[in-house]
Amino acid sequence: MKASPTQVRVEILRKLDCYQPTVSQSPSPEAWQCSPRDGRPFWAERLQSHFRDNCYHYPVVLDPDGSPWQEANRYLLSRLADISPISHRTLESIAGDLAHFRQWQLDDDIDFLNVPGRPRARPTYRYCAFLHDLVGFKTIKASTAKRRMSTVQNFYRWLEQDGVHFSHPLWVESDTRLSFKDAKGLQHQKQVKSTDLTRSFRITRQSHDFSEYLEDGGKLRPLPKEEQIEVDPILWTT
Repeated sequence: MKASPTQVRVEILRKLDCYQPTVSQSPSPEAWQCSPRDGRPFWAERLQSHFRDNCYHYPVVLDPDGSPWQEANRYLLSRLADISPISHRTLESIAGDLAHFRQWQLDDDIDFLNVPGRPRARPTYRYCAFLHDLVGFKTIKASTAKRRMSTVQNFYRWLEQDGVHFSHPLWVESDTRLSFKDAKGLQHQKQVKSTDLTRSFRITRQSHDFSEYLEDGGKLRPLPKEEQIEVDPILWTT
């Protein structure tokens, strides 16, 4: 279905070549010259800070008028410079979360760079309350809300690293330990940053006792007699 012109949307570029502008008099042999309609011609070189020269299925966040949302797209581009390669599906998921955040800004006429003194009036807390409303109305799951909130937090962290100064804290942050099991079932702990925003989404985790189960590409267990009869009744007629 074609996106409404009043909606923020994500467009996927089949292939993105990563370049940076330069006015160097001796550009690299791979550089190519750009001739804008107005202004001085310049050269475009490969981005030295990126580990990949191009990216396939690259997402772009567009405002309702079709113009790119500058801050979000620069953040997405910065993710290509991560030491750990990011998959295009993960990048698309991040772009989708940012598009949702952007749509909320425009619908409620909120300046995401304006952080007032009252905590509950700050954009991060207001967006968190909006996500809680969606969870309450069962529009989205708590896990989805928590993921979107985490994406927005990482976006704001990048903005601060990029030189944007916020006069008030965007959240309350603390260190916490995350427990998880590896593929062999061994317990591990990892120290991560936690905020009062993401902690507000409580996700009920199902606990199963798999002590009598076998690992074979999934959880397997011995069938009780009743279930064995259903599977092969002839076996139990003798």
